[in-house]
Amino acid sequence: MTARAAAATGFAPEVIHAEPGLMVSRFVEGKVLAVADVQADIPRIADLVFRFHRDMPAALSGPGFIFWVFHVNRDYVRQLREAGHAAALDNWLTINSELEQAQMALPVVVGHHDLLPANLIDDGTRLWLIDYEYAGFGTAMFDLANLSSNNNFSADQSATLLDAYFGRPPDHTILKSHTRWPAPRCYAKPCVAGLDRSSRPAGRRLWPVCAREFRQARSRARGLSRTVRTAGRMTVPAHAQVVVIGGGIIGCSTAYHLAKEQHKRTSFCSSRESSPRAPLARCGTGRQLRSSARSPRC
Repeated sequence: MTARAAAATGFAPEVIHAEPGLMVSRFVEGKVLAVADVQADIPRIADLVFRFHRDMPAALSGPGFIFWVFHVNRDYVRQLREAGHAAALDNWLTINSELEQAQMALPVVVGHHDLLPANLIDDGTRLWLIDYEYAGFGTAMFDLANLSSNNNFSADQSATLLDAYFGRPPDHTILKSHTRWPAPRCYAKPCVAGLDRSSRPAGRRLWPVCAREFRQARSRARGLSRTVRTAGRMTVPAHAQVVVIGGGIIGCSTAYHLAKEQHKRTSFCSSRESSPRAPLARCGTGRQLRSSARSPRC
């Protein structure tokens, strides 16, 4: 059981009793976090998630559960088609596949997969993580995007999260992968509502909401590539020792020597992309004009 493994590794309270459909864990005296609390404590929560991903695989035993949201969505689509709701699924499998292909390769970890603020408890000295219904093997990026989405992170807050988790400012590949996760997750809720439609009155009442959320999620998914292109060029790390502005010869040389002098958190930005007319296109092409690098260059 994942909850027992989480308790053994110190992430969750002790499991007192468990049987099919019921689990009782030891009570934790503390504050259940809200969205504002998560936003105010991103580095500490990023550290918790990182340690959870790192330490949990060794604590599990027996068959492993795998959570892959793109497979979950494909299975939802299959069930919806069998229930006669194919009209609501136009182009969804194509969108799902495109988003899946945009993911970056990361080591397999044990993820929590439900990082709502209410699943985090602060007892005044440490953080506890509860509710392991969806926990299993998967990609770290789902938990990171899930945390950002569930807690309404801004682009800067998401960059802070990724920086704290990976130990470096997020590059374009990380940003692209992180940004692509919320859209497939958006489809899960309307899929569940659609599956309930035939069997329960509540499902039938939710179907109009389900259809609207499908449209909104599809629109969001189609707009992600534009967001990613902007994020890849414009996102500035939340923390840096030095920021070098300008991609010409002087800017590149300055950034190089700062990095060489152990200023590891040196950020570099230019006003435009590389092109035949952009200074960045000529970065590093300046040649030494004198016998010594210290000689004047008048």
